[in-house]
Amino acid sequence: MKARTRMLISLTLGILLGACNLRLQAAPPALAPDAAAAATVNAELLTRQAEPPTAPPEPATATLPPPASATPPPTATLGCTDRAQFVTDVSVPDGMLFAPGAAFVKTWRLMNVGTCTWTSSYNLVFWSGDQMSGPGGIPVPVTVAPGATVDLSVSLIAPGSNGTYQGNWKLRNTNGLLFGIPGEFWVKVSVGQTPTPTPTIHFFIIPTLIFHPTFFIFPTP
Repeated sequence: MKARTRMLISLTLGILLGACNLRLQAAPPALAPDAAAAATVNAELLTRQAEPPTAPPEPATATLPPPASATPPPTATLGCTDRAQFVTDVSVPDGMLFAPGAAFVKTWRLMNVGTCTWTSSYNLVFWSGDQMSGPGGIPVPVTVAPGATVDLSVSLIAPGSNGTYQGNWKLRNTNGLLFGIPGEFWVKVSVGQTPTPTPTIHFFIIPTLIFHPTFFIFPTP
């Protein structure tokens, strides 16, 4: 009985050891880390070789600029220039003597030497100095094209005290900008008692004609 039991145990252990040997032979050997990495790379290479080759990208075509036009592009229109030139004093030259409180009219002759046309929207305006009761500004009376002249007048009153007085004037365009020649132009007067004119006595010599009678003697028949 004991001998049979020992045989069964020995048979069972033999069967179990045989099964373990079969499992160890069936399991693939574990790869080292370097060998595993190499196997991964080889697998990727094989996969890429198996994929169909992709067509190379088409070269990009350069976009050429449009041909230059023979007609130049339009340029912005430049603004005109306001400029005046003094020509002469039509009335009241510099230093003219007036009695205190005397009224007078000052007239300048100016030329438009700019490129803008002066219209009634332009004004003659007082700038500095002695205003002499003149207005702050008056419109230009006529249209003045470039190269034309105009007479500008202003009514003034001489100050009440003796002395020399000067008022400076300018032109003002439609944008409110002041311009002159290139600075201001002026009226300059002297105020004082004007001398009373002395009457002049003129002597005239009137020749006297003297007639001498002439007698003629005629013979009697």
